[in-house]
Amino acid sequence: MKNQNKNRFKNVYAPIVIFTYNRLSHLKKTIESLKKNKLSKNSDLVIFSDYSKNISEEKKVFKVRNFIKKIKGFNKVTIYERKKNFGLSKNIILGV
Repeated sequence: MKNQNKNRFKNVYAPIVIFTYNRLSHLKKTIESLKKNKLSKNSDLVIFSDYSKNISEEKKVFKVRNFIKKIKGFNKVTIYERKKNFGLSKNIILGV
């Protein structure tokens, strides 16, 4: 029974959580760096995408959202797209 429990958790990894807003180039660099880790294909990626705070930011937010929908190289990618702007702290607090 002891070995059975040990094997049950052998390939379980903590999820990777990213909070994003409108910085596509930073997000791309982060994702590419994460994908270089040999365990990324076994890891779940969770992304919280905050909504734009004004019309001038909308285009940048939508570019980020288009990018995150195409991310590959992880066990599973889960995306939470906020329907209104939460701001950094609220987005993180509710996400965690």
